[in-house]
Amino acid sequence: MGKAIEVGLHAIVVLNTGDDEENDELEIRGTLIAQAGLSPTNIRETRELWHIGDHDIIGIEQGDNHVSLIGNFQTMVLEDYEILVIGGHIEEDDTFSEDDYMSHNFQVITQAEIDTFHPNGKHFPIFFSQSNQQVRVDYTIRKINI
Repeated sequence: MGKAIEVGLHAIVVLNTGDDEENDELEIRGTLIAQAGLSPTNIRETRELWHIGDHDIIGIEQGDNHVSLIGNFQTMVLEDYEILVIGGHIEEDDTFSEDDYMSHNFQVITQAEIDTFHPNGKHFPIFFSQSNQQVRVDYTIRKINI
């Protein structure tokens, strides 16, 4: 039998600006999603939780005190045998050099795992990096009893 879940995307945190030309913040764009399907290559449903396009950016300073809060929550239903996939891609915009592609990164979560979560849910940090620049994205997953 399937499960109703709540996927929360809470924040983007810059852990290290590295040798960024601005050096005090990263200028971020990308897409973060949640997906349901039989496998990471057989997806039935995709929910976009955050998107900043190529012509827009958000500047985030380094450190936990300079978090970009998102607070987007989506309710999804996982059908029998389906998994949840969370993550996406992040890029860092550079004014004077080529942009830094910080990769695609995804986490696969099974229904069996969701059954073991605390009623308040479970935190999933997902990391994106390029060279010595690093960003953390904070998701939570919570089972909903309906």
